[in-house]
Amino acid sequence: MDIPEYALELLLAYDGRLHYLASGHYLKFEVKAVAKSPRVPHGIAYSLTLHAPDASMKCATISTSPLSAVCRVAPRLLSSSASSRA
Repeated sequence: MDIPEYALELLLAYDGRLHYLASGHYLKFEVKAVAKSPRVPHGIAYSLTLHAPDASMKCATISTSPLSAVCRVAPRLLSSSASSRA
């Protein structure tokens, strides 16, 4: 799968981004370009994690994990209004 260069640059720009929710929880993005392999055929290693206000991780989606997501959070937290901070 070929990803257009501009789309890849946009995605890679999310690395280190924090997105804060009104509840005090926040999403953390980690995105890196890596060598393509059978486990990472698109050449992008990523994780998206949801953290509580005390910084404890509540949910994670990691590109190289055999599980697509591991969550310990009520779904209502994900629907809170949000604001972004880089």
